[in-house]
Amino acid sequence: MIKFSTPSKKEIFNLLKKFNDFLANNLSTLNLKNFRQWFKSLIYDRRFHITIAIIILSVFAHLSAPAFYQNKWVLSKIKKQLETEFDFNFVLPEKVNYSMFPVPSFHLKNVELIHDNKRISKIKLMKLHLSYNKFFDKEKVNIQNIYVEDSQIEIYNNDIKEFFNFFDKEINNKKLFLKNNKFFFKSKSDEIYAILTSKESKSYFDQINFKNTLNFKGEIFNNPLKVNLLNDYLKKKTDLNVELKKIGKKFNLKLDYLNKPNIAIFELQDGSNSYVSNIKLGKNNLVFDSNRKINDKSFYKGFVNFKPFYSDIEINLRNFDLSNLIDLNGIFLQILNSEIISNPNLNYKIELNSEKIKNHRLLRNLVLCLNYDQKNFNFDKSKIIFDDNVEMNIIESKYTSDENGNFLSGKINLLIKNDKNLYKFFQSKKQFRKPLKKISLSFEFNFNSSNLTINKIELNDKSNEKIEDIIKNYKNKELKNLRRLEIKNLFNEVIATL
Repeated sequence: MIKFSTPSKKEIFNLLKKFNDFLANNLSTLNLKNFRQWFKSLIYDRRFHITIAIIILSVFAHLSAPAFYQNKWVLSKIKKQLETEFDFNFVLPEKVNYSMFPVPSFHLKNVELIHDNKRISKIKLMKLHLSYNKFFDKEKVNIQNIYVEDSQIEIYNNDIKEFFNFFDKEINNKKLFLKNNKFFFKSKSDEIYAILTSKESKSYFDQINFKNTLNFKGEIFNNPLKVNLLNDYLKKKTDLNVELKKIGKKFNLKLDYLNKPNIAIFELQDGSNSYVSNIKLGKNNLVFDSNRKINDKSFYKGFVNFKPFYSDIEINLRNFDLSNLIDLNGIFLQILNSEIISNPNLNYKIELNSEKIKNHRLLRNLVLCLNYDQKNFNFDKSKIIFDDNVEMNIIESKYTSDENGNFLSGKINLLIKNDKNLYKFFQSKKQFRKPLKKISLSFEFNFNSSNLTINKIELNDKSNEKIEDIIKNYKNKELKNLRRLEIKNLFNEVIATL
């Protein structure tokens, strides 16, 4: 074993005092002329060369000291420090490599993490940066920063509970950096229901502000994700910021979990608009509502159950623009294309209500329902009132998406309160004005092209060949360019078959 001796504190202070006296005696009289003479004599002085060589060799010896340690001893020390820091079992390789530059560090390949006797991660490369001091004391070699690259980590539902320990204790004092890692969220049956990709992130305990800190950049559900989290585990307060760049949304959550139920303030930033919610978080659910009121109703409110997962959200508006649903650059299509709403492990109902419809004085009382249940996304139970006389309902609908676009198929039932007023509105000929209580249309709508295809029309739950021939002329019509005259002609042609 190679032994090194280090100068004592007293010797270091004596050396510094002599150096200080030298500067005081020489620099006070230093000028350009005598500086040249002093420098010339210095570079030809063998003692100067020897001193520089000693310094370089000392630094090299200091930094290279860990290279002399035995693999077995190094691995035992690394394993002990990692398991103490993170409360996981680590399976380390038989060999460890040491690198002196740019930072003294140990490199380990193919590291495994074990939790509950199950391997949850395989790390391709782990770099352990060491502190610069105490290199010569083997028992005091300390890991300063930890870098994990190209790992795959499996997280099961029960493991998520472990994350909440983040909020109740001081996390790792050593800074943990993650680069190009993937987190696979799995059910008990090993089914993957979400993949979180970490491009770069770090977590550590801020010893100056006494806060747990997490900074994350990655991707989830094909959406770029940025997360910044600060947690004061002593005061039981958390500040979370999330940014989903693809859909242009930012979220901020301020949580106080000192008492039950936990109280939080949630803010959504959408461009220049800001929406604030009050949240009460229970053991297995949360309830929320907006500070903003629309006609004595909350702008939005709802609840979320965690076991099993189900969400019910209600949104109330004063006015709604139906063109937002079919605009290629609108938020609705951006959300559909982002795949956020079609995660197979989610179940939810979102209901949007609006008393008025923009640019349509005869349409009112919109109820738009977005339902997702057992991998089926639909608009069932959506409805709207036309001219105070016809209630239009969507049933048996289904949303699909493929390389050709985003499609909604289903049936619209038009329930007619007064057929005389309807005939009058469409200026129907009197000989065709027969009793009419219900019109049903089977349709397919392409969100990307705005084309509407009518596949079938039933009057009072009945259809005929004449109607089928009529609707062939109205296939693949662009909805936003569909003129009132065309709708009028279609209605009168169809009711003429009664």
